[in-house]
Amino acid sequence: MVKGIIQFGILFLITGLITVSCNKDIVTTNPDAKLEFTTDTLSFDTVFTSIGSTTQWFKAINRNKQAINISRIFLAGGNSSPFRLNINGIESVDESDVKIEGNDSLFIFVEVTIDPTGQNNPMVISDSVVFEVNGNVQDVNLIAFGQDFHLLNGDVIESQHWVNDKPYLIYNSVLVDSLKTLTIDPGCRIHFHKGSSMFVKGTLNVNGTFEEPVTFGGDRLEGIYKDVPGQWGATTILGNNSLYVFGGIHFLLGSRDNTINYAVIKNAYKGIQIDSMGFSENPMLTLTNSRIENMTLNCIDARTTSVRASNCIFANSGSYTVALLFGGDYE
Repeated sequence: MVKGIIQFGILFLITGLITVSCNKDIVTTNPDAKLEFTTDTLSFDTVFTSIGSTTQWFKAINRNKQAINISRIFLAGGNSSPFRLNINGIESVDESDVKIEGNDSLFIFVEVTIDPTGQNNPMVISDSVVFEVNGNVQDVNLIAFGQDFHLLNGDVIESQHWVNDKPYLIYNSVLVDSLKTLTIDPGCRIHFHKGSSMFVKGTLNVNGTFEEPVTFGGDRLEGIYKDVPGQWGATTILGNNSLYVFGGIHFLLGSRDNTINYAVIKNAYKGIQIDSMGFSENPMLTLTNSRIENMTLNCIDARTTSVRASNCIFANSGSYTVALLFGGDYE
């Protein structure tokens, strides 16, 4: 009887191994069998000072017990994309019938080459790697910064002095911290990626001149975007599922003694928002010789605060050009 049990156990083990092996060889076509990725966005944050390239990678992971056949992996931008791929050891921007075994993964290496002297290029170059699997379309976003500039990516700014040597790109918004001062020299060009704002809890001093105004705008430099509103500015979804739009330059409670002279602020969802009066004898914002225009909503949104503005143009807004709300002191 013991011999029979042993024989049965061996037979059961062999059968199990065969079953596992067979399952591994089976390619599932179930639409619910999808890929996972080690990232949803591959970001190349190198500042390019000459024609150059860099390499990054991500993994496509098959968490299923059975194998998956990827019908197609390709760059959305095709051969004209500045990005290049290495798929499973093959340099290609488009590969078909790539198999990933069960509980296995595939490396995708990505390179990018950008000419920073192409002044008409967008400051952020984007594309995506697309995967077609069992009738599903999945992708990983690719982002590269395409010119020589100062990059600020979600930074909290201490006291700083921005000089006019090359453009500034703000990505994922920035915050001028409490009791800190950001001073911006004449001629500085401040570009914002979509969804980004400048938040100020401290003090902002913009020192443009008639000959060299300070400009705040989006990061798309092509001519067709010259006067298009809604290119930048942070937003959030509130608890009631409504969309809240922040100012492109947004002065928060506690900010004080801000000055903006000879500035051009254009093409955002909302130009300037001032949340509440700071504790100062001076206006919370003194705005002179400036243009705020081409806004989806408001050029100025001021709430229970103090503003002095002179020799300015506020124009081309989709809602109230100037909204002075909940009281305050305005001239």
